Amino acid sequence: MKQRKLITSLHHYTITSFHHFTITPLILVCLLYSCSKDSEAELSTDNRPTWTAVTEGVCPQGMYIIMDTGGLPTLDGKLLSVNSNDLLGAFIGGECRGVSVPYDEIDGKTHFYLKVKSTENDSNDVKVELRYYSAEKTHIFVSESFDFVPDGNSGTLDEGFKPTWK
Repeated sequence: MKQRKLITSLHHYTITSFHHFTITPLILVCLLYSCSKDSEAELSTDNRPTWTAVTEGVCPQGMYIIMDTGGLPTLDGKLLSVNSNDLLGAFIGGECRGVSVPYDEIDGKTHFYLKVKSTENDSNDVKVELRYYSAEKTHIFVSESFDFVPDGNSGTLDEGFKPTWK
């Protein structure tokens, strides 16, 4: 019964939150699997951030980001390897507005699906900053800020979003 409820609520979440994307059965399976991986990730090391997205005053307008391994920060000119305990967070004014864990590989790439939440207190010139926690390096990488676009999409499964990292 619990799994059926998860599937039902996940299906509802997928329809309402990712209405701008085409959700294929493969992505739905990846989303289901990643939910179980996320609960396992809570048992990770003490160094992992405990980012929690804001829930009060949230508006329906969000920004959707799909990022694959090509958009990850580099260290010494090499892309970081993805660990199941890695996190991608979106921040506006230092406040967490969305968190994603790595999803299974699709076409050889690990993806992050991130909804950046908007609140009723946001102005028209809101900037988003991404933070990437690498469990392997136990380090948080921070991106250059970029414009928040209500109901906007950045990145696709074919061409993931590539932020500029500081």
